[in-house]
Amino acid sequence: LLGTLPPERSASITDSYKSLEELCRRSGPLFPLFIFLTCLAGGGTVSQTNLVMPVLVQCLMSAMVPALLVYIGTKLWNLKIGVIAGLLAAFYPGFIINSARLLSEPFASFWLVLALAMILRINSQKRTSCFSAFVSGLSLGFMQLSRSALSLVTLLFIFFSLVQNKFELNKRKLANMLFLILGLAGPIVAFISLQFLVTGKPDLMVDRLSRYNLFVGMNLESHGWLVYPYPNFTGVVDSSHFEILRAKIEQAPWRFLSLIMDKPPRLFAFPWNDFKTPMGPIPFSLQVIYHQLCLFFALAGLSLAVFYKDKSKGEENNEKLIGRLLLLLVILLHFSYMAFITLPRYALTSIPIVLLFAAAGIFILVKEAKDSKNKKIFFLFGSSALILFLSSRGNATALSLAILPALPVLAA
Repeated sequence: LLGTLPPERSASITDSYKSLEELCRRSGPLFPLFIFLTCLAGGGTVSQTNLVMPVLVQCLMSAMVPALLVYIGTKLWNLKIGVIAGLLAAFYPGFIINSARLLSEPFASFWLVLALAMILRINSQKRTSCFSAFVSGLSLGFMQLSRSALSLVTLLFIFFSLVQNKFELNKRKLANMLFLILGLAGPIVAFISLQFLVTGKPDLMVDRLSRYNLFVGMNLESHGWLVYPYPNFTGVVDSSHFEILRAKIEQAPWRFLSLIMDKPPRLFAFPWNDFKTPMGPIPFSLQVIYHQLCLFFALAGLSLAVFYKDKSKGEENNEKLIGRLLLLLVILLHFSYMAFITLPRYALTSIPIVLLFAAAGIFILVKEAKDSKNKKIFFLFGSSALILFLSSRGNATALSLAILPALPVLAA
């Protein structure tokens, strides 16, 4: 990158970037750059008391997510499912609460949903879509630099763009792939160049102290939480990710399995609202119920809507199926957070996809309920599901302790 500059000049340039080392290693430069540029666009300077413009822009970005979900739902199912998904997202507590918080998850959620919408737009057009492909690649690059764990999602989208409309490399598909790669290369190459100037070593993504996070996330003594006093990190830097993981498994296999089984509820049990902030008149407890109802309908959608067939032609149904499988894989890739310190906010980027499946689940359940042939089956299914949902929210131990002492009295 420094070409044929004399060693003294190269060292001088590298030293001038040293102040950015922590930024490149931990949080990445993209989101701070977003805050800086939006503050400049608002005609102010960057300070903790002058963040109105970045918050406003992020609120606008979050507001676009429901509209994009309407488009995606329409493309993969129908307009009704798209509208339901948009409405679920518009009232989802995690989006409303955190659109005004300057953290990278809402920011990354917008770029993921925009990339998905552009990819599906390319798929639906019969001609070369250079603009959509470029925007999709650019969005993937911004998403990857915002949340490093989503790098796997970038690879998944690239693979999907190859297999959509049959696995044939024609001129149209090659042109779309070229513009997607060009869009992706913009932010990634810029980051690699900055990373090289700062650390002397190029990287495709922000490392975010991944070895330390893996060590803490798999720490059996603290059950995967960061605690004080801090654990002994000796040798962590010199160990590979595989070596750290293997050591934790060998330490106590059953405790390791217990820890892994505890991670999915940590990731998805609650909407991300660490301070339990009320949403107007809606308290945190009702926000949790709304979130868990969305999860319930999403599970119904996963079982009923992935292979759902409408009146579309056979080839169009196959294209929709591939798109739905893409959504499913995006959710599954979020489980990579289970290897690290697992917090509900990490799942926020998967929630738009969850809401799409929830909308599909609601639509199909209502449709089946209206069918006179399926009313009895639907009633049994609905009753069982309601009992399961209520029992999962209750404290069965406390209920049994309250009921058991009264049984002899009732028997008498």
